[in-house]
Amino acid sequence: MALEFATIDVTTNEGVTLRHTLSYHNNPISNRLLVLLPGRYYYVTSPALHYLGKAGLSAGYDLLPVAYGFQVAPERVDGVGDLMGEARAAVAQALERGYGQVCIAGKSLGSPVAAALAQELAVKQVRLILLTPVTGAVNFVGDVETLAVIGTADPMYDAQAVADETRPNVTWRVFDGLNHGLEKEGDWRGSMTALAGVTAVCDDFLRAAEGGEPRG
Repeated sequence: MALEFATIDVTTNEGVTLRHTLSYHNNPISNRLLVLLPGRYYYVTSPALHYLGKAGLSAGYDLLPVAYGFQVAPERVDGVGDLMGEARAAVAQALERGYGQVCIAGKSLGSPVAAALAQELAVKQVRLILLTPVTGAVNFVGDVETLAVIGTADPMYDAQAVADETRPNVTWRVFDGLNHGLEKEGDWRGSMTALAGVTAVCDDFLRAAEGGEPRG
């Protein structure tokens, strides 16, 4: 599948220009979009999000990694800025391509942003991947089909929340011993193995989606 690239520029409230790259399939044209929303110190180039993006492209999704103003220009942004507004503006431009299916993947700080954004999108199908969701983020997913991934060594891990059966649309995948970076502390080999496992469950979720027929 041939990949092409488009630039999506967003200007933040602080006047910072965020330049995003949309990777898209041209032959055939994809009906699916995967959006990556990073964490505070976990960027779209960090391992779990980087390889999730690779998995999405391989599964036929177009890919939009989103940057935040406070990451690009920390000296100009007070706090974390308007994450929701920045993500909304970038995704809105991408959606002009007419996608019928969108999967939003949010890591940590990006997880509540992803959940809230999923409630707004007027597309045929929206799904969520929440990597190491911060406390309470799952409460905002509504009835959106969601994959939540976390490790037992993560301070955000809540066994009671994982066991909650009142949200049948949320599937939890729990990895033993992984920290908030989805790594095994002090064990690079174990971390590499874990990265493959995390990417695989996300890949399965992406490929299980319906309604992803090519548009051309």
